[in-house]
Amino acid sequence: MEQTPETKSSGNKILDLIYKLYGGINMTWPKVLLLAVGSAVITAIFLLVPIFKNTSFERMGVFYEAWVFLAIFIMANCKKPLECALKVFVFFLVSQPLIYLIEVPFVEMGWGLFGYYRFWFILTLLTFPAAFFGWFINKKNWLSVVILSPIFVALSAIAFGAFQETAKHFPNQILTGILCILHMVIYCIAFFPDAAKKIVGGVIIASTFIVAFIFRQPSSIEMVTALPGSPSFSDDAVIKVDAADKVNIQFQNTQEGLVYVKSEGFGSTDFVVTDGDTEVFYRIDISDDDGTADIVITENGEDKNGN
Repeated sequence: MEQTPETKSSGNKILDLIYKLYGGINMTWPKVLLLAVGSAVITAIFLLVPIFKNTSFERMGVFYEAWVFLAIFIMANCKKPLECALKVFVFFLVSQPLIYLIEVPFVEMGWGLFGYYRFWFILTLLTFPAAFFGWFINKKNWLSVVILSPIFVALSAIAFGAFQETAKHFPNQILTGILCILHMVIYCIAFFPDAAKKIVGGVIIASTFIVAFIFRQPSSIEMVTALPGSPSFSDDAVIKVDAADKVNIQFQNTQEGLVYVKSEGFGSTDFVVTDGDTEVFYRIDISDDDGTADIVITENGEDKNGN
């Protein structure tokens, strides 16, 4: 039988470790569940402990790149496509709601925090077909390159954005950028056995960085925050922003008064929430607080009748 990197020693400890992690582990169900619970606990800690706020660690509970790493780790160590799809699906089905469950006793929103789970639930459903097809990266042929190409593009774009933030406020997000690049290099080693495929992988990564640099936009500020007093509005409530060309404010959860804010820079502007016959006026101030964005929303205390 022809030997592969997984069945023989390369003579390089780092390469042997990569081959072991991506194809040399028996990914049993107990290991999947242990990985799901462990990653959920770690993520909840990153979200709850103040020292991790606005760091690359906190991103694990907000953005998806860390979960891509874990999903590919599971995929690489499954024997069949259906097994892979089931195990990745169950991994997300356990880990994601568990993060929120751990957080509930420690946050003011309490059970309302599960309003954010809707996005991750949809993502969890999509992991089944994605992991079924994604398992074929283990074939280590040109199909592997095709499957990993969009992942390389996404991770490269994330890395570029992270390094942009690092350049503005060192060392913010530098770990995110380094880890994204490191994992792409590891994937090239683990799944692209010959030089031609490695070169194609490198070209995809480099091309994404070049395109991102050419078409780069001013760094935007994104955050989900609560309106003062966490007021409750109906689902028909709408938000109108004075400087709508620079600041986008939308409801994330009307019942909890949560809004998603995206701004193209720092500054202040007014906005109004209209809910039936009621209008509530607010002012949002976005400033640079020692390298991180600080968003403060205050209520003007007026409705349309001036009360």
